[in-house]
Amino acid sequence: MIILLWFAISAAIIGCVVYVAREQPRRRAPKELRGDWWPRFELEFREYVRDWEGAAGIRRPEVRSRNAKASERETDG
Repeated sequence: MIILLWFAISAAIIGCVVYVAREQPRRRAPKELRGDWWPRFELEFREYVRDWEGAAGIRRPEVRSRNAKASERETDG
């Protein structure tokens, strides 16, 4: 019976240590990087590149989706 009690206490302590170890980096992360930050970052980065390319006079070709290319092939042939 004592062995089961020690086992339960050990399991609880190990669980707490694992929880704290996993939560610690999240608490230390800057507020801007908490949650789902990737879509916002990608949007801001694309705007930055667009502004930079516009200032440098770089013109990028228009990117079309695969569906648009497939529908063109169907209408051409």
